[in-house]
Amino acid sequence: GPGSESADALAAARAVEQGDYQLASDSFEDDHVNGGLDSYSPPRRIRQKNSGIQQTEDGEEPAINGVYHGQQHSSDVDFKSSRDRSVGDSSSAVGGELGFHNQSVKNEAMKKSYWYRSTKFLIQWPWVIFTILIPLALIAPAAFQLLKFRYSVANTQIAPRNSPSMECYRRVERNFPLGLMDPLYVIVDGSRYGGGAVKNAEFFNTSALIAQMISERTQVSPMGVTAVSYLNGTSIDWNTAQILLANPGPTNPYPAFFNTSTNSNMDAALITITTPFAPFGDDMKPFTSSIRNILKDPKLSPKYSYYFAGAAVWMVDATTTTFELFPYIILATVLAIFLMISFLLRSAFIPIRYTFTLVFPLSFIFGLAVMIYQDGVLNGLSWDAIRGTDGMYWLAPIITFPICTGLALDYDIFLMCRVAEYRMEGYTNRASILKAVHETGGIITAAGIIMAIAFGGMLFSTTDTLNQIAWILFSSVLFDTFVVRTILVPAVLTIAAAVNWWPRKVPTSGLKDEFEKPAQGGEHHGDGDSKDQALLSVNGSENGGWVHDDGEEL
Repeated sequence: GPGSESADALAAARAVEQGDYQLASDSFEDDHVNGGLDSYSPPRRIRQKNSGIQQTEDGEEPAINGVYHGQQHSSDVDFKSSRDRSVGDSSSAVGGELGFHNQSVKNEAMKKSYWYRSTKFLIQWPWVIFTILIPLALIAPAAFQLLKFRYSVANTQIAPRNSPSMECYRRVERNFPLGLMDPLYVIVDGSRYGGGAVKNAEFFNTSALIAQMISERTQVSPMGVTAVSYLNGTSIDWNTAQILLANPGPTNPYPAFFNTSTNSNMDAALITITTPFAPFGDDMKPFTSSIRNILKDPKLSPKYSYYFAGAAVWMVDATTTTFELFPYIILATVLAIFLMISFLLRSAFIPIRYTFTLVFPLSFIFGLAVMIYQDGVLNGLSWDAIRGTDGMYWLAPIITFPICTGLALDYDIFLMCRVAEYRMEGYTNRASILKAVHETGGIITAAGIIMAIAFGGMLFSTTDTLNQIAWILFSSVLFDTFVVRTILVPAVLTIAAAVNWWPRKVPTSGLKDEFEKPAQGGEHHGDGDSKDQALLSVNGSENGGWVHDDGEEL
């Protein structure tokens, strides 16, 4: 009938009253397009609240403050324009109400979120202090174990436990000195005196003295040291050597041995050492130090140069140099991180915060690895992946430290950028933390679990080194995901609210809580979806709402 187009306005108001916001939006859009209230004659009397605009039940033109159609109102109010403006305002208000409704839904979802509720509980004052102290107290014993860390160079840790090579290794170990697999050498070099330096009494006496000191000062037996001047535990002088060299034959192997132990210029000779232990083992490092101390003994002739050589010696030197530099690498890495993140977030508090949320957690992870692989605290579980190996293989911490640091920073930056974003938008420190953890908690957790599964797969390897790397990465990711990012970081940010962003300028007035309400005196709960508020939002203003004649709001 007449006014059917404009009836959409009434339908929209009724839809809001019933909670159907999509119908309200569609009805107001149709009404606005089809001409507003130009021909609307509702069956019930409708009036503009707190105004003089009325329309009677019989469809007469409305009276404006008592003046009907055709009469001039003293304030020159045009009713048609007023109606159009009211409908236009109401149409715009529907969009606002829908936004209000969406925000209300988000607030309700946040209230029910595990991450919001758990973080809200953990950062309550004064319990937030214990939120920091309790985890740190629990991880401190393991973190201090890092101080007794020692690495291993045993090549058995890089071979599969049940491989043919390991079976061969065990058979050699049972029947022969393991040093047969990798002989070591001392080189006595007389090249500065030209060719033929080997063929003199002083050279022979010097090399014999070295061989004798090795058998006396190390684990090597006299039979494990051979030189042109020392055979079967007995020294040979130059005169005896000349006789032996002059009478080669099937019963005299010395000439052949002499030729294989000297170079073609006869100015250098080898002393061969067969150790009773595996050269690529943990006994090699102290043995290397002992041999080098012998070669510095003042009893040795200064005319010659002395070198200790062999593949295992190279490994010892490589690992020693690496771990001498490793603390400086860690320090440089941490300083670079501090500077980069401080610049990114424009906060000087970053180094202090990372002490609690990066340095301590990483110390705990590597300290725990020391307890497992060095002390064997989990040997009772009878799982090879976490059994003691007398120390981690030297490559394990070198490889895992940068990866653990990078993953920890990745999650930290992800969370902190959200906190900074909300803080700059005018949310309180507490609200920024709660919203950021609520929005990133699920994503960080999912990412952490995926990474942990990926790294954890190596725990089923039969190679010790891969097991160690897997455990460190696996435990680091899970600890960072479930403890550091979700407990320690929010707690530290709460405690340090006054200095979190110094010297960065952040909003200090007109702040709002996590539910978009003004943050003034106490916690706000932002329920805000009552029917009255919804209607006021639809109608655009508190004094311009459409109401029934009996005063009931539509």
